[in-house]
Amino acid sequence: MKSMSRLIFCLVFFAGTAFAQDRFSVNIAAGKSISLRELAVRVTGRNSLTAQMAGDGLAFQVGTDFQFSRHLGFTARLNYNQNETREEGVKNYAAVIYSINDLTASNIQDWRALSLMVGPTLKVFVGKLSLQGRLLGGYTTITGPAFSAKGSFSNRDISVETKTGTAQNWAFGLGSTVAFALTPHLSLAINADYAQTKAEFGNIENVVTAAGTTLTPTTTIVQDLGVLNVTGGLVFSF
Repeated sequence: MKSMSRLIFCLVFFAGTAFAQDRFSVNIAAGKSISLRELAVRVTGRNSLTAQMAGDGLAFQVGTDFQFSRHLGFTARLNYNQNETREEGVKNYAAVIYSINDLTASNIQDWRALSLMVGPTLKVFVGKLSLQGRLLGGYTTITGPAFSAKGSFSNRDISVETKTGTAQNWAFGLGSTVAFALTPHLSLAINADYAQTKAEFGNIENVVTAAGTTLTPTTTIVQDLGVLNVTGGLVFSF
């Protein structure tokens, strides 16, 4: 009886120790950032003009996970996105804001966003595979693109140089990870995360030149940003 009790104690102890060693993990990944402009507009209900500029790009992610139990946990994820700026979106926006006709756009810079997202997780296991789902909320800092536009206004040539701007706002989203265990402490992972926020760039500087006259008005640019980051990488468990 005593031997059986000791055996049960040892099994429980070592099982608990093994689980404790795997409570914490780090997910490092990189991949594609896909702009979901139409979805962003549907969620907010705003005019489609507010989701015209951001295109696809690159995504980088460092995530940490802590398991409260085998299935329930908490995650914190640092994401960096660099997305192209759609020329057609710049044209549409500039045509409305600046009333420019026959517009061409040039010197278009990328969008850049850095966000910290946290939230609860649910994980299930099938052999060496694990599937995690998560709800996310957090804060993001976005650097908007600078660009130049040329066209005509009242039958006169006009050019506009729009400077870059920075915006901060809350963000929300959800995601999932499929991981395959190579060893007890190393896994291959594929992540899919959707995040949405609103970027409002106030007092953006512009240099407007028309008929030999140069003006420097300011404008406000509002964009609804929705991106799906599909990344792959490694998960280190401790």
